[in-house]
Amino acid sequence: MFGIPDYFIRVRVTDIDHYERWLTTDIMGDVAIARMDSRLTMKLLTN
Repeated sequence: MFGIPDYFIRVRVTDIDHYERWLTTDIMGDVAIARMDSRLTMKLLTN
């Protein structure tokens, strides 16, 4: 396998504090995860 594998997961949380707790305990607390990148959606557009 060449390059860095990328995985995409979509997470819905109640607020930014909940997201931070989830990220630091569940994701970054896992020894199998070496790095991660995070993107936040500021708002959803509806038609």
